Amino acid sequence: EKEIDRHFEKIHKEIDFLPSSFLEDGVNRAQSICRVETPDSYGSGFMLVTRDYIMTNNHVLPNRHVAEDSLARFDYDHDEIEFEVRLDPARLFITNVELDYSIVALAEHSLPETIRPIELLEKPAGVTRNERVNIIQHPKGRRKEVSLHDNKVSYVYDKVIQYRADTEPGSSGSPVFNNQWQLVALHHKGWSDDNGGAINQGVRLTAIVDSLTADEDAEANRFLKSIQETADTTPPPPPDTHRVSSG
Repeated sequence: EKEIDRHFEKIHKEIDFLPSSFLEDGVNRAQSICRVETPDSYGSGFMLVTRDYIMTNNHVLPNRHVAEDSLARFDYDHDEIEFEVRLDPARLFITNVELDYSIVALAEHSLPETIRPIELLEKPAGVTRNERVNIIQHPKGRRKEVSLHDNKVSYVYDKVIQYRADTEPGSSGSPVFNNQWQLVALHHKGWSDDNGGAINQGVRLTAIVDSLTADEDAEANRFLKSIQETADTTPPPPPDTHRVSSG
């Protein structure tokens, strides 16, 4: 009975709470993730900017020829519902070997409206060392899996970030989010350190947007225009409201 407050719940080292909306927002983000199926491999990808495009790695879709014979499988989850969409690189295909990204158009589809694209801002969210990141992926081509929150950014460079996380072959092309579910990087590879720990690396979205802006290719310009048009037509967020309980 003495000093009973010593036995109340305690914080472990540092406050690490997340709002319950974190889960709902993550579920909404997960709708945009797809398994990219090429003639000889699997990768991950995600719907980007509009419902017309996906992004993945260059080493998943290195050229138009591979993309022509590939498809995106959405909602490949742990239920019986899934949606197969062919790719249409003749309409748009942008790739960059150095930054390891490819953007390709989807063929005409009738995907549910619940599958919404991830925004690509002209000024993407930054990321700092020790910030936590989250990855939604198809490791080894399995049904959709997540690596959440217990992943810290270890290094931030001009074009890439490195972080501790769980990924496997097939995770290439996954989006890397911060805890506000903002897109900060494109996952593309990982390796083991001398102690057997995992080091994963993603290409920063700031570097990708910079490369698109510098590219004078007509397809890149058309894609950038779609970013601007999407930004112009996105309604502003509603004003903050506070719920008052009675009783």
